[in-house]
Amino acid sequence: MIVRTAAAVLAFAFAARAARPSDDPILRIEVGMHTSHVTRIGIDRGGRSLLSASDDKTARLWDVRTGELLRVLRPPIAAGPEGKLYAAALSADGTVAAVAGWTELGSESGHTIYLFESRTGALLRRIGGLPNCVMSLAFSIDGSRLAAGLGSQGIRVFHQADGALLFADEDYKGDVYGLDFDAAGRLATTSYDGAVRLYDEAGRRIAKRVAPHGARPLGVAFSPDGVSLAVGYSDVAAVDVLSAADLQPKFSADTSNVKRPLAIVGWSADGETLAAGGTHPTEGTKRIRLFRSGGRGAPIDVDAASGTVKDIKATPDGGFVFGAADPLLGVLNANGARRVLRDSPLADHRGRALRASQDGKTVAFAFEYDRAPASFSLEERSVRMGPPGPGLAEPLLAAKRVAISDWQSGTHPKSNGQLLPLQPFEVSHALAVATGGDSFLLGTEFGLRHFDSTGKELWQRSQGTVWAVTFAAEGRLAIAAFGDGTIRWFRASDGQELLAFFPHADRVRWVLWTPSGYYDASPGGEDLIGWHVNRGRDREADFFSASRFRAGFYRPDVISRVLGTLDEARALAQANEVGGRKAAPAKLVLPPIVRILSPSNGDAFTTPSLQFRFSARSPGGAPMTAVHARIDGRPAAELRAFEKGAGAQELVLSVALPARDCIVSVFAEAGDAVGEPDTVRLRWVGAATASEATRARGFSPAPSDDPPEMRPKLYVLAVGVSKYADPSYRLDFAAKDARDVVAVLEKQKGRLYSDVITTVLTDEEATRDNVVDKLDWLQKQTTHLDTAILFLAGHGVNDPSTGLYNFLPVAGNPDKRSTLLPGSEIKTTIASIHGKVVVLLDTCHAGNVLNEPKLRGGDSNGFVNELSSAESGIVVFTAAAGRQSSQESTKWGNGAFTKAFVEALSGEADFRKTGRVTINMIDLYVSDRVKQLTSGQQTPVTAKPMVQDFPLAMSP
Repeated sequence: MIVRTAAAVLAFAFAARAARPSDDPILRIEVGMHTSHVTRIGIDRGGRSLLSASDDKTARLWDVRTGELLRVLRPPIAAGPEGKLYAAALSADGTVAAVAGWTELGSESGHTIYLFESRTGALLRRIGGLPNCVMSLAFSIDGSRLAAGLGSQGIRVFHQADGALLFADEDYKGDVYGLDFDAAGRLATTSYDGAVRLYDEAGRRIAKRVAPHGARPLGVAFSPDGVSLAVGYSDVAAVDVLSAADLQPKFSADTSNVKRPLAIVGWSADGETLAAGGTHPTEGTKRIRLFRSGGRGAPIDVDAASGTVKDIKATPDGGFVFGAADPLLGVLNANGARRVLRDSPLADHRGRALRASQDGKTVAFAFEYDRAPASFSLEERSVRMGPPGPGLAEPLLAAKRVAISDWQSGTHPKSNGQLLPLQPFEVSHALAVATGGDSFLLGTEFGLRHFDSTGKELWQRSQGTVWAVTFAAEGRLAIAAFGDGTIRWFRASDGQELLAFFPHADRVRWVLWTPSGYYDASPGGEDLIGWHVNRGRDREADFFSASRFRAGFYRPDVISRVLGTLDEARALAQANEVGGRKAAPAKLVLPPIVRILSPSNGDAFTTPSLQFRFSARSPGGAPMTAVHARIDGRPAAELRAFEKGAGAQELVLSVALPARDCIVSVFAEAGDAVGEPDTVRLRWVGAATASEATRARGFSPAPSDDPPEMRPKLYVLAVGVSKYADPSYRLDFAAKDARDVVAVLEKQKGRLYSDVITTVLTDEEATRDNVVDKLDWLQKQTTHLDTAILFLAGHGVNDPSTGLYNFLPVAGNPDKRSTLLPGSEIKTTIASIHGKVVVLLDTCHAGNVLNEPKLRGGDSNGFVNELSSAESGIVVFTAAAGRQSSQESTKWGNGAFTKAFVEALSGEADFRKTGRVTINMIDLYVSDRVKQLTSGQQTPVTAKPMVQDFPLAMSP
């Protein structure tokens, strides 16, 4: 029945009084990509911007050309399913993004659709009062109308500009997963009631027909000419093409050898190719099937993803974009060639048993499905690739007192023959039985469950799919590997979460955290988590990376104690007592937020400066005190003359720009709180001869044929201490490493740089005062045009009371702070340098090089993260990850890190013989070479802020 009464219009145009979402901060994973299924995607008419929505409660906008993340859209969320996004649509002009799903929080009377401004991520409006979850969304071609398909409640079509209801049809008996508009304004729908429906522009239903195959038609798509309608199914392997005039069947595409459903369908922009995807084939890589000749041609299968293909959209050039459950976003060109736009950042815990050491402090897992084995040790704080070492036991699957059956991919597992109380459709994936058989863990599609030997449930944690489980610490710890890539430790007695670990799929970055947010992280890893803060039902939520709260929440000492105490509060108390800290828990003080309003990401510029218009506010309540602009990570402009309040302000900042492509970031300060930067990439399209103007404004051009005297200068400060005053601290090659690094850099004089000015402090010269003086020299000499390099080799120590990093000068004593060089002092000095800054850090020699307790456990991770943060903008190369030890050998005559770095700058890193050695090239070469030299015992890490890659040397 078509509903058009005035009462109905008012009911949907004005949502009922809404419940206000909680504004308590919610700790979340944020890895720059979805952490759960990509459920739906949308693309603009020009094929420039891609919208993706996910079960992870975020939507994201991407640059289709580069795969760059443009913006994260954050509706209000809550615990449980609230905020999961099942539907997404992007207006043809790309300006408005609509998302919805399980969004009941926004309105007491029902679910909500959120409409965001794509460019800024601001919430424009919401449409509330919907009686069920929204399963699908679609914009009309002109963007004026928005259609929503509901779970078993039919469809609603709204006026996009104000959310007014235009028409509705509730005559459905199944979920509506398929919606598509054609150029004439007609709307086609599919529903799990088995029918396909067609509506004219006025909302009149002009046809309804039972789908030719299957009871659950899902995908639907008009051909570009509006003549045909393609339909896919979630229950059968069929793709039908219907008449778009009356829904009469025209033909079925060739799916004769397909065993699994092709639920999602889409037409190429020219109508020549029909694409279909889903769970085909049965095993292995899921493929998209292409039918040429308007759908009548012989099928062509193209590898797409390891997970289910969830959505397909056409691109203007005859190809397609697609989203998959991995999560993955990909592109198929007109010839069917595949390009991954964004791959999964998650470790895939399926198919390989989770293993743990007896104390639970070391775990073994896999990064890929049954491949790429790895382990992580809380003692060492680094990821090691390779098979698990000794002492890591597989989970026990049976014991005398308990026998679990039918649990592998089953919905009816049994304990000693008795059914376990699972929810309908809850599939079990993993089992671990406690030694002695007192209890067992079951990992399922919905979470983690703990049962006693009789099958009575002791507790459950509904935190998403669990792929692997095990016990440790004589049954006191329950450990589970989740579908979001995390491994989490729980107190087995009551299910209280103690610790979570996220290893990034790059196999280098990681983060550990407690439920309260105390964390430890690898270089570049601390922003893999952060805090989501709702701002009511009518505003987009805020998000703050963990690095914004480093001072209070970066607590490796707490992390080290949690599994031993089995209690976060006790671990915090012990760490505070040992370190002499205040007993009060750390508090979140929200930093200011900046949003660049213009220029937009990807804009071109031709003038030497631009006016940046931006909004700024301070949700923590402290007045804003400064706004800073960075170009490729380096200081460019500053604003202090504005209304110093906490409320939202629109401001303008003039920024001088180099005559080249660049990245500009803007961030604000409020007291001690420093906000996250908002960033745009800009394209230089001015005259090719603008390098002279660039130099006049103090910026470094790319390497060119300019004469040496016109090129930038390189300033180097190298500090290496081998002969410490305390003989027990001495090293073999730290001083030589410093001299060798300087020697290879001096060869760049007259090549990449007009001059290379160096200062070397080794052994007795490397006093605290001398190093401080030369840091000042480095800061004062380096201009915007130049590059500065700081090399530190020796010992690093962490202050026991603060955990902060210090460099140990030649006469340094770890027990006397006055003899140490604080990392904070180093950072303050070099962060103020206006040119490019690179730090080479090789100060983790304690451990297996010498048996000195005071130097054991030196950890520079926090210091590296401070240096490479957006507000500092420094590129940092570290010799070793976590608490690994840097290795040196008479065979090399250097430390492994220095040997690899010298080789890289000597041309070995110039793999493609381009004539230059860039930061990214050095990163790749040094990482592989050090692992080779040390047989995988040392893993160097590079931490980079958001900057353009740039050359550090020219190869011979």
